[in-house]
Amino acid sequence: MNRARGFTLIELMITIAILAIISAFAIPAYNSYIRESRLSAMRMNLDTLRIAVEAYRLDSRAGNYGTTKTYDKAAITSSFGWIPEGDNSAYDYRVRVTSATTYQLCAARAVASDQWVRCTKGGGNYACTEGAKGSSAVLVSTPCP
Repeated sequence: MNRARGFTLIELMITIAILAIISAFAIPAYNSYIRESRLSAMRMNLDTLRIAVEAYRLDSRAGNYGTTKTYDKAAITSSFGWIPEGDNSAYDYRVRVTSATTYQLCAARAVASDQWVRCTKGGGNYACTEGAKGSSAVLVSTPCP
């Protein structure tokens, strides 16, 4: 008696259905982990950038944060002596000095600017906001001015 080997169509369809159900839960969870790790990297780098900006103020003769302007990544390195940790090309960093006592730090993904973190110091307070493109948080057309 010859016995047929292999899987039936029903067995294959059940296996595919199980894999589809597992991936329906796994893919969004994975994307959430990736998003949170990117935000964590930006927050960590902004914390070290804040230390560099505050050290600049302490070292300056005038006791301020520098010239009122927006510094890009290259100007941040030359003015404040700060270099981001990790992949330098993955994120865009900016410092915007608005007065002698206030500044804004910003980090956004360099590729699509779909995730961003913005921190503002003014009036003795330091607060951060984070979000994604299309979120309800305060987001102008470019997250980093």
